[in-house]
Amino acid sequence: LERGRVGSTPVVLDGAHVPGSLELVLEEAGTLAGRPGKPVVVLGAGADKDLPGLLKVLRGRVDRVLCTSLGRGPHASPERLLEEARKERVPAEAHPDPERALHMALRTAGTSGWVLVTGSLHLVGRLRRLVTKEDA
Repeated sequence: LERGRVGSTPVVLDGAHVPGSLELVLEEAGTLAGRPGKPVVVLGAGADKDLPGLLKVLRGRVDRVLCTSLGRGPHASPERLLEEARKERVPAEAHPDPERALHMALRTAGTSGWVLVTGSLHLVGRLRRLVTKEDA
């Protein structure tokens, strides 16, 4: 759990990539963000991960999921994540570019919400340079 900001919007980053870890992240992240309400989630995950399990954890606990990917190879495509989100009845949309997904999440969260970036350490590593780190 790493917290930071982009502008005035709190962002929590965590590479949780299994349902149990994601469950723990959701329990702690709202406190770290310092904002009430459901987060806007930027989600990227490996193609070999339990995508339905991850999305079941998010169902009812998030404002929206922005599905993204770091590209081909071991990463699930945004379209596959979106398909799984729809099966699990999680509000979601696909954004192939992670930076664009973060930008859209920030826009959706606005000045009163917060953003969670999760599902992949690779995704967190790519986007953390855009987030101003806050001390714990």
